Amino acid sequence: MKINLLGQTGTSESVAVMDQLTQNWYVHTEQEGKNNICLYPTPGLTSFAATPQGPIRGMIEYNSLLYVVSYDTLWEIDSAGTTTSRGTLNTTTGRVSMAHNGPDNGEQLAIADGTDFYIFDSGATSFTTITQFNDASTTLFNPTTVVYMDGYFICDDPSITGRFHISAAYDGTDWDTLDFATAERNSDALKSIVVSNRVLWLVGEKSVEAWYNNGNADFTFAPVQSGYSEWGTPASESPAEMGGSIFYLSQNTEGKGQVVMTNGLLPKVISTTAITTQINAMTTIDDAYGYVYQYNGHNFYVLSFPTEETTLVYDMTTGTWHTWQSLETGYHRSTHHVFIFNKHMVGDPSSGRVFELDWDEYTEDGDTITRIRRSKSIHGDDKAIRHYSLWVDMEEGTGDFTTTDPQIIMRFRDDGGLWSNNKLRSIGAKGKYKTRVIWRMLGRSRDRVYELKLADPVKAVLIGAYLDIQADSESNR
Repeated sequence: MKINLLGQTGTSESVAVMDQLTQNWYVHTEQEGKNNICLYPTPGLTSFAATPQGPIRGMIEYNSLLYVVSYDTLWEIDSAGTTTSRGTLNTTTGRVSMAHNGPDNGEQLAIADGTDFYIFDSGATSFTTITQFNDASTTLFNPTTVVYMDGYFICDDPSITGRFHISAAYDGTDWDTLDFATAERNSDALKSIVVSNRVLWLVGEKSVEAWYNNGNADFTFAPVQSGYSEWGTPASESPAEMGGSIFYLSQNTEGKGQVVMTNGLLPKVISTTAITTQINAMTTIDDAYGYVYQYNGHNFYVLSFPTEETTLVYDMTTGTWHTWQSLETGYHRSTHHVFIFNKHMVGDPSSGRVFELDWDEYTEDGDTITRIRRSKSIHGDDKAIRHYSLWVDMEEGTGDFTTTDPQIIMRFRDDGGLWSNNKLRSIGAKGKYKTRVIWRMLGRSRDRVYELKLADPVKAVLIGAYLDIQADSESNR
């Protein structure tokens, strides 16, 4: 019997039931390919630009340039990686929210850091802290979120449950004290605001409301009558939008820890029971943050838990999960994503660097990337199994002049016990395309899990991992 050992990641409440792991590989399906399921390597990191002091707190594309908040400074970065300081914030830590009204609608870039609200005017190259409403008698609220929709900057008001404000049309410096509304169908606090397909999503602690532009002269936005659900979030930075859907870590009156995506006006659970179990085992999830990116037909939602040193990634295209891990931080070393200059840019959560996600780079700015695939349990009910051979089908011959003989490591664990010794095989020096990766005479077991590991900086495409087994006729080992 031939068994394919590839698949997605996921650990159940008991590792004896399931303890699969797909780390720094992602699942790719190809119906007409050599194998229906294969594992492609996640990208490496290449330095693109560096600011004097980090961490990277926010990123946005505006007017064909990259704008980054790093430590207390707004930086403008061009396609050559040249940085220009554009203003100074009053805070140095914590994620920031950024939005702009476009170069033709006021040339304003807005920043909210939870303490102050700032406007960078790219036409006048001025950086201003907005401290008051336009009547100059009331101090402006201290928003944590800013978005832009239909000519208006829209911000939350953390001081009043569920309240949000809108600016004057095309002007983030002009705020009227009466231009506000409240998400009132639930009394929970407003955690985040997201714009998707010209719908304004107000994401609360335990509910979500959808609003739209109804053109009313007194207040432009109104709730969508059917746009309400009891699926809020404990993590204000987890929501991310892609292709008309919003992804976020959810919570409601019944519990928390499921990952959902909106399907029309309603959420749909996308986390498997194993992924939800893993999240619920965490101590801290309210600092989780998410972003999305697209590569070669795959649409990814990246959800990082920095305190727990874990990054979980959902592939909308295949409906599968994998983990993404960095050597230095445990969770993946990326805190925001912007596609610009035909590159996927991410910010470093621990320094002032901006990286490119690079599929032709097999380290993270020099740090080792360890790729692991741990299989599902191989068992024969009440009979022992003879393991004749394990064959790994890879893109062989990918070594280079610095990694002359890359290795893949195999080990296994029987009946939830200790792991076996590491068993190494070459995957082929550069040009050695006929290298075969195979282990033979692997003994007998009732319940076995295999693990494959590769840490050499080479193109590591795992086309298949096949196990040749046969159940013994005996009922006892």
